[in-house]
Amino acid sequence: HWLVDGDIITIGKHTLLFSNPKNRNLPDKMSPSIVETMQMDTEKFRELLNRNGLKKPPRAKTLPAPTSSLAFLSEGRKKLPLGEHPVRIGKAPASDIVVNGFLVAKTAAVINRLEDGWYLSGVGGLARVKINGQVVKAAVKLNRLDVITLGRLKMQFLQVA
Repeated sequence: HWLVDGDIITIGKHTLLFSNPKNRNLPDKMSPSIVETMQMDTEKFRELLNRNGLKKPPRAKTLPAPTSSLAFLSEGRKKLPLGEHPVRIGKAPASDIVVNGFLVAKTAAVINRLEDGWYLSGVGGLARVKINGQVVKAAVKLNRLDVITLGRLKMQFLQVA
């Protein structure tokens, strides 16, 4: 969703009003996808919800059992099955896949599952995530046997047909 004049944005206890009365600098192409949005589900987020008497919003419908995984080509680990929750990649200790490196962001990339497949989104950091050697600039749908690299980390996306 691209913001339009009058949109109200709530972030935690803060409410913002987006103002752009002449619709300046709208993007050329509207994106129907939500894969560029990272879901926020942290201890701090849950604490803010509880403090304001709100309940955590229900999760999206549960998808079928995982049929895909990541095979580590450069690490001691062998495989990571992909499930219904997003997979966070970065140097933060809470990441699902921890990658060390000065240029790697705390959350460098996220892999999300949507109804039509798995998507990888680059989030931040100077070390850019790549798929098959190409820098990820927007959310990219993963294909069978794609090679994902970030710093010294190298993984291959495996998908059961």
